[in-house]
Amino acid sequence: MTPWILGAVIGIVLALMNFLASVTLSSIAIRSSKVVSVALLLGTFLGRLGLIFLVFLLVARREGIDLASTLLAFATCFTILLIWEVLIYYRKFRFLRQSTQPGIHAQ
Repeated sequence: MTPWILGAVIGIVLALMNFLASVTLSSIAIRSSKVVSVALLLGTFLGRLGLIFLVFLLVARREGIDLASTLLAFATCFTILLIWEVLIYYRKFRFLRQSTQPGIHAQ
């Protein structure tokens, strides 16, 4: 496997794992109190950020993996997943806003 393909695969897998960890931890934190959930989300965000940094540091030290393709694939996949998540929440919020306004009925 060529170094740039291997780097791209690592970047995509890292972004997917980060996204899944974020969703899982958010669903766990939402069940607890507000103070605990904010502290839990902030702590896990910093932990995930540290792990991502360590993975990129290890990739930079490896000869057979292209760091630029890893970073590009991670940034692209992360951005796509973030836009997807925002669109999901926007649709839910728009539906809730339309159904709660007086005189406007959700269709």
